[in-house]
Amino acid sequence: MYIKEAFKAKDIEGLLEASHTLKGSAFTIGAYRIAEIARIIEEKAKKNNMDELTTLIEALEPNFNDFKDKVKEVLEFYS
Repeated sequence: MYIKEAFKAKDIEGLLEASHTLKGSAFTIGAYRIAEIARIIEEKAKKNNMDELTTLIEALEPNFNDFKDKVKEVLEFYS
């Protein structure tokens, strides 16, 4: 389950799993801002602080788009 879907469904276990997976994957590929947001989402979900998650979850998409654009620039530079 994805983070947004788990959040909308108020599925804490799904949110924990999705945020943990995203955190690890993002760190692995160097998307550190995304990884940090995912880490905080995971931390808040563990404490069942669902009210504090909206802003964090909304921050994922623009950060993902920024990272995607940077990767695209690098790939175009080396193509």
